[in-house]
Amino acid sequence: MRLTSLLLGVAFAFSNFQANANLATPAHTQIQQTTGQHLTYKIADIDPRFGLSQDQVIQISQQAADIWKQGTGHDYFTYDPNAKLEIRLVYDNSQSRSEQRQKIAAQFQQEQQRVIDEQQQIKQLKQTLSQTQSNLESKKQILNEKLKNFDQQMMQLNQGKLAPEYSAKSLAKTQKDLQKQTVALKKEIAAYNQQAKDLNVKVTHFNQINNEFNNSLNQFKQNAQADVFKKGIYNGKQIVIYEFKSIDDLRLTIAHELGHALGLKHSDQPNALMYSVRKDGDNKITGLTDADRDLLSALPQ
Repeated sequence: MRLTSLLLGVAFAFSNFQANANLATPAHTQIQQTTGQHLTYKIADIDPRFGLSQDQVIQISQQAADIWKQGTGHDYFTYDPNAKLEIRLVYDNSQSRSEQRQKIAAQFQQEQQRVIDEQQQIKQLKQTLSQTQSNLESKKQILNEKLKNFDQQMMQLNQGKLAPEYSAKSLAKTQKDLQKQTVALKKEIAAYNQQAKDLNVKVTHFNQINNEFNNSLNQFKQNAQADVFKKGIYNGKQIVIYEFKSIDDLRLTIAHELGHALGLKHSDQPNALMYSVRKDGDNKITGLTDADRDLLSALPQ
């Protein structure tokens, strides 16, 4: 009688995916401002496809301006509907690609959860089968001891050495009981082996969909990394925003381009507001850094 052992190996990995966004301002269009200058700006008409009202964008732009005020103590920017400097949101392929990336990312998150749930289910099934296997091994050991004792009693009976309380009739009953126990245990083992077989099929299927998921995710990451896009640009007269994935992202992009309107160049510090490249979805920046303030200090007085 043999119990089939179960080996289960599951490989699972999910990586975060990020795309890069250039926050660009061509050097030949930059207008150098002095650190003491106060700029006014207005908001152009908003394309309804953005799903934002004029008042919402005005509020977001004021929050972007507050980043500079809170970081320096100086009020550099004021909203004025008659201002010359214009902030314009342009809905083009950049924004549609961003929205498509977000949809795909959401689908990956759902698929990831489905894979995790199936992995957890497999883990629980493996634990259950492991306990079943242990119980069956214990039952097999006990039954083998009973069969061994029965064989010894039968040998003693045949040799006339069996104690009086044991008879051929009682041993026949014992034999019948042991046969029933053996049949029952064989059925349990067969059921266990079928469950183990089913689980191994499930593991094979899981590994297949997990590999497909990871391959699709890697392809998405490669495509996203290759899709370098400009979130916004300051051209000397306008701040043009081409792409944003959230209100926080829009706020940071406007704040970045307002810095260019002051005359600031890009920073080489990744955590700075004025850093040239920001990873898609990286909205951890909440204020100015020393690197941003150093750029301000370097402007002509």
